[in-house]
Amino acid sequence: MQQKQLYQKLEKKVYELEKKLTEARKMEEVMIEDVEKYRQLFENESDAVMVFDAETLKFEDANRATLNLYGYSKEEFLALNVEDISAEKKKTRIAVQKVKDGGPGSENATLRYFRKKDGALFFGEICAGTFISSGCKKIIGAVRDITERKQMEEELRESKETLKAILAACPVGIGLVCNRTLDWANAAMYRILGYEEGSLLGQEAKALYIDDEECNRVGRELYPGMDETGIGQTETRWIRKEGGVIDCHLQASPLDPNDPGKGHIVVAMDITDRKRAEERIYALTQQLMKAQESERQRISLYLHDEVAQNLSTLKIGLETIFDDQPTPPPVS
Repeated sequence: MQQKQLYQKLEKKVYELEKKLTEARKMEEVMIEDVEKYRQLFENESDAVMVFDAETLKFEDANRATLNLYGYSKEEFLALNVEDISAEKKKTRIAVQKVKDGGPGSENATLRYFRKKDGALFFGEICAGTFISSGCKKIIGAVRDITERKQMEEELRESKETLKAILAACPVGIGLVCNRTLDWANAAMYRILGYEEGSLLGQEAKALYIDDEECNRVGRELYPGMDETGIGQTETRWIRKEGGVIDCHLQASPLDPNDPGKGHIVVAMDITDRKRAEERIYALTQQLMKAQESERQRISLYLHDEVAQNLSTLKIGLETIFDDQPTPPPVS
């Protein structure tokens, strides 16, 4: 009886061990599949990904993108350490120590200059993190070559600086209006209106007009022109900070014709002096026309009263000049 019970216990134990072995094999298969998945992700990642020992800084693995970026073979690269591919060794040591001292996870490091196999330098963005393997701390880092992006950013910065200089030197006011609110304006706009720079941002544009009716009229003239030709223009009168009124020629164009919500650029030219000159010219023209009409009337009166009378007197005198003379004999 005891032998039978012992046999049953043994049989149960074998069954449990076989079950655990089966589960372990399934887990192993899953792990193998996961490892393969991560290996595929690692190899096919577009950024350069590398693994190195946190103590020795020696590389232990690198994906294809790393080899293509730096120009090394796999064997050559694994013979290097982190400082061998850096153009800023001291900064690299400090950054690696910071990652090493931190906990598991990723950390965005500052931008760095890296060195390729042929000595060429490039500007890279790196993200690094730590993990434990076989009881040792490892660091995995992903490097992205952002040379083209930096060049584009530099070109964009230069373009912005150029545009900023142009807008600053521009004698006419230029502003960005979104939903009838001023989002931005150049120095000339503030100079024209007599405000301190930046003080009008966020203000409704209607505050510049003499009344709401004039503001609405300007809108009715500008928007149809922008819709039809891309440019709307009109003339109006604006109120300066101190209360003075100026005449302005306005021209507006949408910032993005496909998205009216982005607002429109408004160019304002102070034409007060021109309008005053036009009014003066008009007044002088009217005075000249009146003077010319007055002169014509004076000449007409002179011709009628003086010249015509003198001619009439002369005519009569000529008709009577021979009245006292003898009649001449007939000619034979």
